[in-house]
Amino acid sequence: MTILTALWTRFAGYIAALGALLALIVGAFLKGRSEGKAIMAEEQERHRREALAAKRKIDSEIDDLAPADLDSRFREWIKKD
Repeated sequence: MTILTALWTRFAGYIAALGALLALIVGAFLKGRSEGKAIMAEEQERHRREALAAKRKIDSEIDDLAPADLDSRFREWIKKD
């Protein structure tokens, strides 16, 4: 038992420092992970807004077409050569 006590008193500071270092590494990892999630969420939101704007533009173009122009545009989509 005295050997364990002697070892503990000798290495207690190193063990505490190692624990603190490990806590810092885990904290930095978790912080980076949460920041990465936030960045990806912002990027997905930007892509969603761009897709909605493109859809609105196309819908506006289609709504402004005359019936004959609309038929010819639909034929382009339907025809497959």
